[in-house]
Order: sequence, then C-alpha cells, then structure tokens
Amino acid sequence: GKAFQGGFDDDLNLEVGDDDGEEDGMDEDDEESMDAEAITAFALSPNNVDMIAVTRGHLVRKYCLAVADDDSDEAKQMGVDKSNDADATNKSASTATRAKQVDATQTHEKPNPAKVTALTTPAKVTSTFGKSGHKLPVTKMAFHESGIFFATGSVDGLVKVWDVRHGYATHALYPTVSSGSGGRGRYAVTCLSWRSNATCLILAIGRE
Repeated sequence: GKAFQGGFDDDLNLEVGDDDGEEDGMDEDDEESMDAEAITAFALSPNNVDMIAVTRGHLVRKYCLAVADDDSDEAKQMGVDKSNDADATNKSASTATRAKQVDATQTHEKPNPAKVTALTTPAKVTSTFGKSGHKLPVTKMAFHESGIFFATGSVDGLVKVWDVRHGYATHALYPTVSSGSGGRGRYAVTCLSWRSNATCLILAIGRE
C-alpha cells in the first residue's frame, strides 16, 4: 500500500511538473511576441491622417487614422425618404425637403478636416516598411512638414531619414566620436527637429 501510494504521488508530481513547464513556455512565447509588437515611438503626419510607428521588434508600419464619413449618405437617404412622404401629403413640404437636401449635398462637397479614429475603431495598417535597421529601440521620430519624409532616432545613436511614398530609408546619419578621428560614435538620440522649410531638408539632431 505504501509503495503504491508513493509511486502514485511521484507520477502525479511529475505530470503536474510537465504541465507547468509547458504553460510557462507558452506564457514566455506570448510575452515575447507582445513585447516585439510594443510601439516604442510614433509620429503623426502634418495632415493628421497618417501615422508612422516603430515597434520594439524594429518593424516600421504606416497607419491610417481617418475614418469614413457616412453621414452624407445617411443624410441623403433620409432626405429621399422624407421627400417621398411629403409628396403623399403636401407638395410644399416636399419642395422644402428637396431644397434642404440640395443644400446638404453642396455642403458635403466641400473638403472637411479628416476625423481621427475612435477607440472603438482601431487604426488600420496601410503599409509596412520592413525592419528599421536600428540595432536598439527607436525612441524619437519626427515628420517633415511636407509629409513626405520622416526621421527615426534610436538609442544606438543612428538617425535615418525615410521616404513615406516609397517606404524606404534615404539617409543614415551616424554620430562621430568626440576624438575627431572621424569614426562612428554611440550617443543616444534625444531629440529630432526639422527646419520649417518645405523645399529644403534640414534636420537638427540632439544626442547624449
């Protein structure tokens, strides 16, 4: 009886230990994947529609923050329904409804500022630029006022300039060592700022 009881306990303990090991491994994998998808830096384009974000796994993605405005279609449909009801009861009311509908249509023809997506409507990924090329996490980003270029700065000291239209880096700016030998240094990027000029690309870089 004692031998059986002891053997049963040993088997049970081994089995439970194996399950815990598998669960721990799955949890670690989940945590690693979540950490890789965590956003370390982002920048909003001047038109408030596009956003560029870089993840801890060094992926550069472009998001669209604009939401479709269906109010105009709903307003037109409501206007048609009201117009049909008014025709059956009163012609003057129908004419007034049509006039309101025309005014509403003319109003919606004018360009309106883009609406930012709500928490209930997550931003959609429109394109992926691939790996950032930085060895350490990107912590600073800045858009040029033209909306065509943006810069990424990393803890490794590297600054890269990107072309939004084509989705690739055009320049890589490395810090130089303080000794003046012309070699590459390693100073973390602390700030990025573009000069306000749509025709010229001048980027100020702060490192520490």
